[in-house]
Amino acid sequence: MQLVGKKVKHKKYGSGVITDQIDNKVQIRFKESQKLFLYPEAFRQQLRIDNNFLQNKIDQLNEEKSLEDIMKKQNEERENKSRNLACKLKISSNSQVIFNISEKLISEAGELKSINVGCYLSGEMKGKPRIPANIKPNSAILFSDFENMGEERSVLGIAMVDECFLGTECKDGEVQLHKQHRLILKNENRLPFWKYFDRESFPLKWGRVPFKHFQNDLMQEIILDICNTLVGTNQEESIKEFYHYFCYINRLSE
Repeated sequence: MQLVGKKVKHKKYGSGVITDQIDNKVQIRFKESQKLFLYPEAFRQQLRIDNNFLQNKIDQLNEEKSLEDIMKKQNEERENKSRNLACKLKISSNSQVIFNISEKLISEAGELKSINVGCYLSGEMKGKPRIPANIKPNSAILFSDFENMGEERSVLGIAMVDECFLGTECKDGEVQLHKQHRLILKNENRLPFWKYFDRESFPLKWGRVPFKHFQNDLMQEIILDICNTLVGTNQEESIKEFYHYFCYINRLSE
């Protein structure tokens, strides 16, 4: 927006003319002095341009910048919270999760922001959302298909839990997933489920609970196998980044 030559009014210095405009600053000549102001911030309260159309445009810029500042502050607060959680997090050796999920849902999982842990099936909490107390930022979620309960049960995909999610604070049963570290495997790259799990621990009849916990070191092994499977594919870099993050937040050696 070209502002050089436009007349302005300042609450303290009175009338003036914009004589220069460079990046995020404008220089204004007043009757007795020249001043430099931040643009567009100075036009929120101090300055007003003598042109309603241009002033409305500047007001719009300030609104957009205010939203950007709010988002930036929220992101900084989130990053600080994430770092603090990662430092203070007590790592359980059994933090990883298998989720029973349908083929239809897994086809949409790249867009999933959360996954539901279901409701309590009995007791005083019957019908209320489960509190996934043991699911934390270091938990990775393994997706497996409940439609193939037998020999063909496979690993469909994987996702990290959101870096600021704490299951103990979850009231609606929705486990928030990490925005970046989510990966859905193509049919040809899916791993055989029973290669990793004992049938006695994970029987063919899954039951009515949609998820089960398992060991961190086993999840690390599975992610490494996925890494090997995806060498040379367009998902190779994504799974490498996933693996680095998983080892970092679980304090595991790569």
